[in-house]
Amino acid sequence: MSAAAAVVWILFMWFMPDSGYDKYFTLSWAHTIIEKGVGHIYDNPEVNYPPLILYLIKFFTLFFPGKENLNMTSINQFKGLVYLFDLGMLILLFHWSKMTLKNWRTILMIWLNPALWYNTVIWGQYDAIPVFFICLASWLAWKGSIIPASLAWTLALNAKLQSIIFLPPLILFIWLYHKPKGRHWLFTALSVAVLQLLLWMPFFLAGTWQEAILAPWQRSIDFYHSASLHAYNIWYLTLPDDPYQTSDTLHFAGMTLRNWGLLFFAGLSACLLWPMIRKRVKDPIDKEPAPETLLLTMALIGFVFFFFNTQMHERYIQASMWLLSGYVLFTRKYVAWLLLSLACLLNLEGVMHYMHYWNVHRFHFDTDVRAWWIFHPTLIAILYLLAGVIMFTSWFRTVYPDQK
Repeated sequence: MSAAAAVVWILFMWFMPDSGYDKYFTLSWAHTIIEKGVGHIYDNPEVNYPPLILYLIKFFTLFFPGKENLNMTSINQFKGLVYLFDLGMLILLFHWSKMTLKNWRTILMIWLNPALWYNTVIWGQYDAIPVFFICLASWLAWKGSIIPASLAWTLALNAKLQSIIFLPPLILFIWLYHKPKGRHWLFTALSVAVLQLLLWMPFFLAGTWQEAILAPWQRSIDFYHSASLHAYNIWYLTLPDDPYQTSDTLHFAGMTLRNWGLLFFAGLSACLLWPMIRKRVKDPIDKEPAPETLLLTMALIGFVFFFFNTQMHERYIQASMWLLSGYVLFTRKYVAWLLLSLACLLNLEGVMHYMHYWNVHRFHFDTDVRAWWIFHPTLIAILYLLAGVIMFTSWFRTVYPDQK
């Protein structure tokens, strides 16, 4: 499997498509790193990511002798570094589910699913990096490797702040099935603190540690006040106007749309986590934990975060997509995964318009694919909703097997 992944990566580097417009930010950040160093990267007001991805950009710049060699064409190669994390997730999930060549149909179905690679390969986004560490943390938590799982989650958080939503299910799963002692929690907390300090060390040395700690939060949370940033979620089914043009500070029934979204997310997340708490309090559990239960719960946490919160980008469904793919490898239950894949792919393409670019500028066809009905936001939101309902139904039958 690893050899096949290496071949795929080499082919990808050879036939790499161009990125979308967001590669400008990667280029801008890379230039700042070359000019000022990582320790002063937050002098660039456009930088709103935690340090891990910035270190990867720094590593990438080492292959270029100067700033003039890094331009809108060469920066596209950074996707090759990010794509390694996509391949790493495939290898991890295949290893976890004990996939062999006898399961080649399932392997190909997952491997060739465009909804899993579009975000990296076509758009050139970084979401594969935090999602890889979330998948890794889930696997390590299932194994009972508490400190490594916590370190993997810390790396995820330092790649994307939204990774914080996966901390409660990971802690509860470890608490439920592995029953660590107090000293284990203490050693885990100390390990996480040491790793975090190491990640902040260049900023301490440069005297910019306050920016490193605060800027990612201040420059990303509530930066946009749209009900949706092109994530075709619940707001495309409920608001009369375009959610992108609708402020989430708008009040309904005494609360802002933002707070309604947070309420739905928090309430449904509590419902998903309650069975773990109830079992831990009432029942001694000694049996081996079921990986599919953990993966489905984590996938649903990612789904409700994307589907109900405001200010969501279209790519924020990626964590749910990958975790649900792991669930499929264990259960062979494809319906929700296929619906979610279709919705995700149509949502990404409906915003990116990569097909339109090739259709008009490369093939010179006079057809505006952006107007096709399959890219209508309401239709895609319904597909997301159907996938979510099926996921919740599967979860309910898993955690409450005695209920009819």
